[in-house]
Amino acid sequence: MPFHITSLGSSVAECEEFLTHWRVFNGEHLALEQLRARLTRSRSIIIVARDSQTRLLAFCSVQVIFSLVTDAPFLELESIYVLPDFRLKQIAASLLQYLPTVAAAHGCNAVHATSTPDPGVQLFYAKAGFISYGTRCILKL
Repeated sequence: MPFHITSLGSSVAECEEFLTHWRVFNGEHLALEQLRARLTRSRSIIIVARDSQTRLLAFCSVQVIFSLVTDAPFLELESIYVLPDFRLKQIAASLLQYLPTVAAAHGCNAVHATSTPDPGVQLFYAKAGFISYGTRCILKL
């Protein structure tokens, strides 16, 4: 299945489509204007995978965080979600592979993620080049 990955824009149409899926994934109400405000700040980024008809298939959200330890910014992966009908098609892996591009564009030297102890989840991150430190996974760039 062909798909492409881009950052979510802040147009009303794109945000409304995203929010439909966000509410299913997260169970949390996020207002349209609240999302658009987050996207206009450079620290909040949502990466989306779309099919050839531009339907949203998957997304991940990241934040640019400044580390006091390393004195450099890094990306924090907050969430990753693939719609049920499109799972097991390497879309989530492609989203992870796209994160170094986003990180570089924001001057980040790493991507951090919090994982579960589940071996399948740990393997998912390891295949993308993350190194596991317990439930913390880091991809150094």
